[in-house]
Amino acid sequence: MGLTFPLCLTLPLDAASSPAEASSVAALMLLVGYLISSVGPVLLGALRDATGDFTLAGWLVAGMAVVLLAGTFSLSPRRIHGDPRPAQ
Repeated sequence: MGLTFPLCLTLPLDAASSPAEASSVAALMLLVGYLISSVGPVLLGALRDATGDFTLAGWLVAGMAVVLLAGTFSLSPRRIHGDPRPAQ
């Protein structure tokens, strides 16, 4: 976490071409990120209350980690900057 959080905060600067665009991308990133992270504990707590243990909640967290990791493979500088041409 010590490395990934500051790295994620610099991504809008890399993806934007102007200060206004960087602030818009950062606002969207933070809004969506904090909305997702605020729903997680409530969902996992409800799942724990329904099942009586943390096993299913743990598998859900592991599954989400795999989905997010798979999504990172589709990222590239060309895609981030909006160039629709495939890399050659």
